[in-house]
Amino acid sequence: MRQVNIEQKTAAFNATRVANQKKAFSSDELYAVLKKAGIPRDIADKLNKYNYFEKEVIDGKTVYSFKITPLHKDAMESFYKEKRRAKKDWLESKKNSASKTSTKKEVTETEIILSLKAMGGYRVLKDSGIDTDRIKREDPELYKELRRRFTKWVVV
Repeated sequence: MRQVNIEQKTAAFNATRVANQKKAFSSDELYAVLKKAGIPRDIADKLNKYNYFEKEVIDGKTVYSFKITPLHKDAMESFYKEKRRAKKDWLESKKNSASKTSTKKEVTETEIILSLKAMGGYRVLKDSGIDTDRIKREDPELYKELRRRFTKWVVV
């Protein structure tokens, strides 16, 4: 990760704060102003999370404005540390989940059948075709019709 100049980011935020002191913004407008000043969205979210903006709800919509007090560079440093820590945790969890999925053993149909039989209470059935003898015995007319309609003829 590239090194961020904390003093420069803090100065950019404070300059934007002073330039927009008496203005009110919607959340999208606020993020656009901060982005223009070089403050990334995740840092802007942390500024919002830790109440570095005045918030007022008007007609069900939150309106933001900059506070009079400046942001200290230590606060900006802590935001970037939190951002780095979150990214590091995310990368580690992604790496761990990738290694877990790659080590999974594919279970075969035979293993599943054996495990179901071992648990008991299950009867595993398999289609072994049509019982033509039973059809012939129980419904001879149906058997004749089926033979007539579905017999496959081969030239000899």
